[in-house]
Amino acid sequence: MRFSGRLWLGSELLSRWASEPLHPGQWGGHSSCPGFFLCVLLCCAAITYGSETVGLKAEQLSENMYRVEAHFTVTAPVAAVWNCLTAYDHIAKMLPSVEESRLLRVEGDSVKRVFQRIRLRLVLIPVSVQWELRVREYPYAAIEFEESRQAYFRVYRGRWELLPVTAGVTQVRYIAEFSPQPLLKPLIHRAPARFIESFLTEVRTALQRNCRR
Repeated sequence: MRFSGRLWLGSELLSRWASEPLHPGQWGGHSSCPGFFLCVLLCCAAITYGSETVGLKAEQLSENMYRVEAHFTVTAPVAAVWNCLTAYDHIAKMLPSVEESRLLRVEGDSVKRVFQRIRLRLVLIPVSVQWELRVREYPYAAIEFEESRQAYFRVYRGRWELLPVTAGVTQVRYIAEFSPQPLLKPLIHRAPARFIESFLTEVRTALQRNCRR
């Protein structure tokens, strides 16, 4: 009975939070924060990233289009970080949220097709999605990607950028724009950076652990 009461209370609070209106333009600027729980979430994210030396910024470009920019540093040379990010058949071994990742084929000199099945953490609900990425590589500098299946996102595109800080330290930048399909929109709309926040935390930890040389 005690557990059921807590579960009901959490569901009730989440329902109230999700019913509050959110208008384009409230990400950034001086408008009020859309909902107490979102304020808490953003503050906690800022504290977490501050302690992990990661910066994260999210904005709503239109009614159903979002943009996220993030950056963090890794104690590893650029070439080592590059090799980890482009080891598509081994990514699932490094990242807990990636259930499957494999290179499908190579198109030309710099374009690859990559299949991935990923478990996204959307608010309190984990969701497993499958997508096929069209990846274009610019060795040791940038990796551009765009999702082509459009089953879960109308648009999901972005890039990784690698910048050498010193001989053994690399800054990693992540930029993504995405527009969720109606199935995911209610889960993403309230906190569009939440699943990327969890994913990038895993990426940074994996790169620190596995990409020393």
